[in-house]
Amino acid sequence: MNLRGIVVCVDYSDLLRKSLRRWHAGLDRLIVVTSTRDVKTHQLCESLNIETHRTDVFYANGASFNKGAAMSEAIFAKGLRDNADWLMTFDADIVPPEDWRAQLLKNPINCGKIYGAYRHMAPEDTEDFSISGRPRMPQGWVIGFFMLFHSKDPCLPPADHPLFDIHWPHAGNYDTIFCRRWPKQNQIILTAPRMIHLGEERRNWTGRFNTQELAAVLAKRRVHEDWGREKMKNPPALYANGRQVWPKI
Repeated sequence: MNLRGIVVCVDYSDLLRKSLRRWHAGLDRLIVVTSTRDVKTHQLCESLNIETHRTDVFYANGASFNKGAAMSEAIFAKGLRDNADWLMTFDADIVPPEDWRAQLLKNPINCGKIYGAYRHMAPEDTEDFSISGRPRMPQGWVIGFFMLFHSKDPCLPPADHPLFDIHWPHAGNYDTIFCRRWPKQNQIILTAPRMIHLGEERRNWTGRFNTQELAAVLAKRRVHEDWGREKMKNPPALYANGRQVWPKI
């Protein structure tokens, strides 16, 4: 299994540093997607000789944190789908066990399915990454904090299209739309490896510490009970190597 990974980290370097070596050791290639101004993440990745894609498409067209667009742009720019085998996405606040790849390979993994994992909650400031005694979040489908899928899966969009939906102004929804490409019976939650989730879930959809805008998003959602209303009318253009790659011009 050739396994490539991608993670978004903007203002999360204090959390990503706890897991980055573990992820890097188990991946054949890793891309960290960050903003142009996040010097701490730049420095962390440079110290470990890890590739970065630095972009401000997160904020294009008035978005607070368009994670789907940033990841899709990075995949174009770095050719992550080119001659690829398996692709994996994970969040910057997720810590795997040291032997996560060995545990993963004990599972029957097949093209045509998307795989997720279980997570156990821990405080952000912990340095103890054992799952023992930590509550496990209930989960019935694959969630964006960890997704594993084959790059040639017929459920994926064509390679010259964004891999993830770029129409959401925050870090939510893009993963739900993505996972719905697979029928429920093909969304598999692996029993191992299990992950540690640092901090609260859904706390930083609009960017870390941007609590006021997040509160506004959630308040509107409570009123309308329809997160589809959050979709951007004008999604951003994506760039790679100095040229626009989506939409094509």
